[in-house]
Amino acid sequence: MQALKKEGSDEKRCRKWNTRYYEVTVNYEGVGDAKLYLCRFPYQKDWRVFLSTNTSLKFADMMKIYSISLHKQRFWNREKCLDISGV
Repeated sequence: MQALKKEGSDEKRCRKWNTRYYEVTVNYEGVGDAKLYLCRFPYQKDWRVFLSTNTSLKFADMMKIYSISLHKQRFWNREKCLDISGV
């Protein structure tokens, strides 16, 4: 985080998610350009890092997509634990 502050990256705020975050565009070999979102949610000490290969995506849109996919993943994990798919 200190490297981001030294580099001059401004901390941004998303009111919809009540989150402060940093956006950094990086280039990974074999993958190409990607955007890292470093954010910390209210009342939490740990920082979270989200990665997106869509560099034009805004933070709020990325969080919306992530929350939808997280709900789907939880649903499939619950179904797998209940084993109702093989009935």
